[in-house]
Amino acid sequence: MSLEPGATRPSGRAEVSVALLAATERLCTVSQPSSFTVADIAREANVTTSLLYFYFESKDDIILATLRWIASDLDAMAAKATTPGEMAAAVSSALIDRPAFARILAWLVLEGRELTKVMGDHPFLRRLMTTLAIGEPDDPQTQAGTVVAVLLSSAFFAGGINVAIERQYDDQRLPEALDGLIASVLGSQP
Repeated sequence: MSLEPGATRPSGRAEVSVALLAATERLCTVSQPSSFTVADIAREANVTTSLLYFYFESKDDIILATLRWIASDLDAMAAKATTPGEMAAAVSSALIDRPAFARILAWLVLEGRELTKVMGDHPFLRRLMTTLAIGEPDDPQTQAGTVVAVLLSSAFFAGGINVAIERQYDDQRLPEALDGLIASVLGSQP
């Protein structure tokens, strides 16, 4: 295996793990998980394929680990929110910043996987489920939970849209559209 010009090979358990997860995230940002190989991930991370297999049993294993890794970052962002509106805004912003999360989720649906089986009792999944179950139907918190569900659904299918139109979906207008959606659902609620 040859390194990219100017690239350094990661060393140490933590550095190699992060390099592999970050490489998988980069690949999932530009294509569906089914379109790249373990060798592509190793090359992107500047490690050998055998080293990848030392850390992860399969391509599926590293993709699911990447999903959980991104979800941990998303959960940290959502945990800072003090209101449902802030949570919806934090999650929408995070999904825009980390599009690989949506692509992996779309891939899981296409593969017939259940999110709760893949994610287990992940704090981010638990936080979203709790938010979606709060309050009465006309309660602003419930509405904010619905916004989160809509945002996740939109992001969830963005990867499928990319495949369907056979090019990268233009996410440049998405932040503005999400801000409008949040404002219309929450009304004057922050």
